[in-house]
Amino acid sequence: MSDRFSFGFPAHGRHLAAVREWCRLLLQNHLPPERLDGLLLALSEACANTIKYGKPSQMEIEVRRPRGRAEIRILRFCRTGEVHCIKSRRLKDVKPGGLGMRFIAQSVDDMTYAPGGDGSLTLVLTQRCKEGRGGD
Repeated sequence: MSDRFSFGFPAHGRHLAAVREWCRLLLQNHLPPERLDGLLLALSEACANTIKYGKPSQMEIEVRRPRGRAEIRILRFCRTGEVHCIKSRRLKDVKPGGLGMRFIAQSVDDMTYAPGGDGSLTLVLTQRCKEGRGGD
């Protein structure tokens, strides 16, 4: 069985530090510090992208702590039809913008999209408690 916590916040960058701290408190005894830092970096970047490009008025986050891993879900990350537009830029094409998805993918063990049931997709960021495959 896993613990599950949900919360919402106004979609504005000024709230991201508090969101990171709240998630840190929930996960600090579940993940080693360096693995937690990677997950929180991915969370910050994903929320910033959602705020900038999705322009929601409210954001919803769900934190889960199943055995051997931690998951952070960003509900309504994008519309189902928009997922094909979300790409990371190649490193040789570095310009302002476009590297966020690369940072997210490199900071966590797994990054997937799950159907939200309302025409949206949920971004699921997963970090295992230990490096490598399998986790525990």
